[in-house]
Amino acid sequence: MIMKTVVIGGVCRTGKSRLANKVFQNTKSTVFHGDHLMNILYNGFPDSVKDKFPKVLVKLIRNMGKEFDYTRIFESCHVDPIIAKSKLNYPSYIFLFLGYPQVNIDKKIRELREYGANHYQCWTNQHDDESLISHIKNYAELSREHQLKCEQADIPYFDTSDNFNVVWNQAYDYVMQKLNE
Repeated sequence: MIMKTVVIGGVCRTGKSRLANKVFQNTKSTVFHGDHLMNILYNGFPDSVKDKFPKVLVKLIRNMGKEFDYTRIFESCHVDPIIAKSKLNYPSYIFLFLGYPQVNIDKKIRELREYGANHYQCWTNQHDDESLISHIKNYAELSREHQLKCEQADIPYFDTSDNFNVVWNQAYDYVMQKLNE
């Protein structure tokens, strides 16, 4: 059996970490949350080198834990569908993206506030509603871009704009099915 690498991409607050952690709980795997590293890189280096980071990310995905014989899960909002698919060998990689291209902004604000009430360290708690609305609009636009790129790269895209839990469960089922093939 070939060990696989699951690559989960998409915008913030779409369930990427939750999905990675759920797959981790049900498989012999390791999880790498790439946003932590990428935030360090983006905040610690000058703008003149930041265009190299997508390639650094792909190298990280390719090399993480490859010396071990178990499933690897990588999730990050910094993954580009076209770059990832073109630079990483398939079929040992399972790609999927989560996003909310058709999000209802008022509903999303309520969801974020409810989540933040139970998770005080959530980054959304650092923003007022006006700032969150701006973020959500930007993430919706990025979601639309990811959706188009996923179509071009033949990568499954899960739209969590409505019925978040139903769509998230479909994404989980997809990953588990691909891991068992």
